[in-house]
Amino acid sequence: MNNRLKKILILIVSLTLGMLIYFECISIPCLFKSVTGVPCPGCGMTRAFKYILSLDIIGSLSYNILAIPLFIFFIFILVSLIFDIIKNEKTFENKLIKFLEKYYIIIIILLIISLIVNIFRNI
Repeated sequence: MNNRLKKILILIVSLTLGMLIYFECISIPCLFKSVTGVPCPGCGMTRAFKYILSLDIIGSLSYNILAIPLFIFFIFILVSLIFDIIKNEKTFENKLIKFLEKYYIIIIILLIISLIVNIFRNI
């Protein structure tokens, strides 16, 4: 792996860790909920990710039902990007586009279900 790839990999890992530390220390209000009064499909996601990172799966589901699939998807994205950087290829973008084209209706349905669940839970 050349020096440029190492720098990019360090940047990706640093940004990921920095975001986790930032979200742990600072509470960010939901803009959608602030404007409309209705929780969005992503409300509770930060707290759910905190619970996932502490290996409390049931606790994470109590904040947002999409936390586990989204967390797995983020891990897949991070690993795919790292492999693309190491192999010096650009296959990730094509994989992501194909995935979204194939499953966009399921993703929309999951977002709607999450919105309805968050409204009833009043997160």
